[in-house]
Amino acid sequence: MENNYPNLDEMDIEEFEEYIDKSRRKRSRTPMQVKKISPRAIEVDDLEKRLELAKRQAEEAQRDDCTVLVVKLHIKADEYDVYRFFSNAGVGKVRDVKVIRDTKTGKSKGVAYVEFYTPDSVLKSMTLSGQMINGQAISVQPSQAEKNRAAAATRLAKTAEQQLATPKEGPNKIFIASLKDELSYVGVRELRQLFSPFGEIENVKVNKGVGYVQYRNSKDANEAVTKMDGVKIKNKRIKVGIADAKTN
Repeated sequence: MENNYPNLDEMDIEEFEEYIDKSRRKRSRTPMQVKKISPRAIEVDDLEKRLELAKRQAEEAQRDDCTVLVVKLHIKADEYDVYRFFSNAGVGKVRDVKVIRDTKTGKSKGVAYVEFYTPDSVLKSMTLSGQMINGQAISVQPSQAEKNRAAAATRLAKTAEQQLATPKEGPNKIFIASLKDELSYVGVRELRQLFSPFGEIENVKVNKGVGYVQYRNSKDANEAVTKMDGVKIKNKRIKVGIADAKTN
């Protein structure tokens, strides 16, 4: 009887290892198949998750834009009362109503959120302030989320304005005079052209042969004095210094 076993003595090391590997695979009835995940697949999966998160955030922001806050609500008014009031008011189709309740007692706190399908319904619903639900006048306001975004935008604008604004600490006005005679050969236009490279100028004037340049801040004024004092203009040296605060 012939057997199908190979002659192991005639195998080299590589053939033997291959034979052992094949034997192991054959003996395994439920071989474990490990799926290799490439870095590209991980990256795509991460991007898809980010995209999904961005979509959810965009959807939430869009729903916030369609939501109003109702305050001074009668404590016995429920979701149906609020829904019926806004639906019958003709301001737009109501998508959802949520009355804010105490987590322990379950009683209404007199506040509710009303979500519409379109943002234009929000503006229309503002006109309903003062009308009655269950015999009590209500007040309709933009949703808190919208207020938070508006407040955040205001803070950002204020921060940007503060960053752009340059403080006016210290003297910011300089004088320009000739060391030999009056500065009659230089006018307002020439002074502005000469001294504008050092910073933003608020005012330029010439009075009795002396020029005055007022900068937006003291740093630029000091730089102008440092770099322009003693410079020759039309073969005449000029004197540049910080002007007296009382100088007009």
